[in-house]
Amino acid sequence: MGGVVRGCDTVEMDVLGQTQVSLNGAVLTLARPFERALFVRLALAEGAPVGIERLIVDLWPGCAEAKAVARLRVLISRLRAALGSAPLVQLEPAGYQLAATADLDLHRARAAIATIQTADRGKVIETAAAALALWRGPSFADLCQFPFGAAHAQVCDELRLDLAIHLHTAQLQIGAAAAAVGELTELAAAHPFNETVQCLLAHALYGTGRQVEALQLLGNVRRTLVGELGVDVAARTADLELRILRHDPTLLQNRSGRPTHRAPTRSTRQTVPARTGPLVGRAAETGEGLRRLERPGLTTLVGPMGSGKSRLAVELAHRAIAAGRSVGYLDLADSGGGHDVQAAAIEAAIVDAVPSADAVLVLDNAEHVVEDVGRAALQLRRTAPALHVLVTSQRPLLLEHETQQHVGPLPPDAAAELFRQHAGPHVRPADGDQVRRIVEAVDRLPLVIVLAAAATRTFSVEQLAARIEHNPLRLLNIGTRDAGRRHSSLLGAFDRACAHLTAPERTVLGQIAMFDRPFHLEAAEALAAGFGTPPGCVAPALATLVEQNLVVVHPGERRRFALLTTTRHFLRGQRAAIPVNSAG
Repeated sequence: MGGVVRGCDTVEMDVLGQTQVSLNGAVLTLARPFERALFVRLALAEGAPVGIERLIVDLWPGCAEAKAVARLRVLISRLRAALGSAPLVQLEPAGYQLAATADLDLHRARAAIATIQTADRGKVIETAAAALALWRGPSFADLCQFPFGAAHAQVCDELRLDLAIHLHTAQLQIGAAAAAVGELTELAAAHPFNETVQCLLAHALYGTGRQVEALQLLGNVRRTLVGELGVDVAARTADLELRILRHDPTLLQNRSGRPTHRAPTRSTRQTVPARTGPLVGRAAETGEGLRRLERPGLTTLVGPMGSGKSRLAVELAHRAIAAGRSVGYLDLADSGGGHDVQAAAIEAAIVDAVPSADAVLVLDNAEHVVEDVGRAALQLRRTAPALHVLVTSQRPLLLEHETQQHVGPLPPDAAAELFRQHAGPHVRPADGDQVRRIVEAVDRLPLVIVLAAAATRTFSVEQLAARIEHNPLRLLNIGTRDAGRRHSSLLGAFDRACAHLTAPERTVLGQIAMFDRPFHLEAAEALAAGFGTPPGCVAPALATLVEQNLVVVHPGERRRFALLTTTRHFLRGQRAAIPVNSAG
C-alpha cells in the first residue's frame, strides 16, 4: 500500500497513536506540530503530489490565501531542514510530494482487512489481533487539531472497530466467548448505538452462561434506539434475541465450529402443580380465562388473599396442556425479587413455553415482586410475541397492555359446596345454616374455606360456626398437617401483602381494622385524626389499598369501604407490627 516515488529512502510512520517517524531505520524527531502535520499529510498521499490549496485548507482553514501561502513556504523550509540532506520534500507542478517510500501502520491495518475477507477463522483471529495491536492509543492523537488529522482519525476509528468486529465474530464462531466478552463490554459501552457490537456482546454473554444479562442487554438496546433515535432494532437483533431465548445450539460453537449443547446454568424448571380436586364455582372465570389465553398477551388474575387465583391459574394451565399447548410454570412465592425473578421467569419460558408458537407461561404469586415480573413479562412479550403470560397477584402489574381478570369470593352456594366437599362426612344434611355461617365468616374465600373444613376434624360444624366469627384465623391451624401448611401460606400471604406498603398506608390499614362494618371515607378520616394521623393521608392510602385488594369498595352514591373478615382479624392480631397512632 506504500507509495513508491523517486529515490530509495524509506519513511516509517506510525499514526495510530502519537506520531512516530523513522527515516531509513533512524528515529526522526519533529518537535513542532505543524512540521509533523505537514510530513504526515504528504505521506498519506502515498506518493501523489498534494496541491498547495489543499495543504492550506488542511493546515490553516479560513486563513487568507496570501498569508497562508507564505506560512506554507516557511513550513516547507523548516521541514526540509529537519529532514537533513535527504531531498524528501519536492515541489512538482501539481504540488508538494514526498519523494520516498512511505510505510504507514495505517496501511498495514488496511491490508489486514483485505486479508480477512478470504481467510479462515483462525487466520482472521491472528490477522485482526495483529492489526489491532498497531494502535498505541487514539488515532492521530497529536494531530487531531488539524482538519485532515481529525478526518483521518475518524476513518481510523472505524477501521479499528471493523477489525475488532471481525476478531470477536471469529472468536464466537469457534466458541471462544470468554476471550471476547471483556473487550466487547468496553466496545459496547463506547458504541451504544452500534447494533453489531451490542449483538456480539449479547452473544458472548450467552456463550459464557450469562443468558439473562444477554437478554437484558438486548432489551436496553431496543429502548436506547427507540428513545434516542426513534427507530426499532434491526431484524438480526430481534432474531438473536429469540435465538437466545430458545437456546439455539448454533450460538454455542466448539473449536471445530460445530454446535455444542449446554444446559442452563441454573435450573428453575417447575411442573404445573396437580389439580387439588374439582374447581368449584369458577365456571365463568375459567371460561373467561380460556378465551383470553386463545390470543397472545398478558393477563393478571387479580384478587384478595385466598381467593383461589393460583387454583384458577393451575386449571387454565391444565386445560391448555390438554389442548396440546406448551406451558411453563413458575411459583414466585418464595422469591426474593430483583435479578433472580427475571432470570427465573425467562428461563421458565425458555425451558417449557417459548418453543411452542402458542405457548403459555404462568407466573404464580407475584404480588411482592410485581415490578420485576413486569420487566420480565415485557421482555418475554417482545422476544416471543406469540406467548401468553398469565400472572397471579393480589395487585396488578400496571402495564399498558396488561389485561386484569378479577378473582373474588365464591358465590354463596358454591362456597357452601366447597366446604361440604372438603369436610366430607363431618357435615350432616341438617348443618346447612351453620355451613352458610362458616363460609360467610371467612368471606367465602376458597383457601380459607378449605382450612375451615379441615377444622371439622376437631370441632363439630355447630361448634365451629359458633366460634369462627370471633377469630377465624386462630381456629384454622387445627386439623390435618396439610391444613397447617395452608394456614402458614395464608399468614405468609398476609405478611407479604403488608410488607411492601408505605408507612402511611400501613398506618391507615391498621386504623381501619378497628371498623367492624363498612365505613365511609369521612369516618376513616375522623378516626385517623383521633390517632394524630393527618386526614389527608387517608384517601391516597385507601386508593392504594383498594388497588391491592386489601380493602373492598361497596358501590353506591357514597362509596363505603370494608375489610374482609379474615384481613381484619389478621390485622388485629398484628397490631404491634402495624401502628395506628402515626402516619410514619
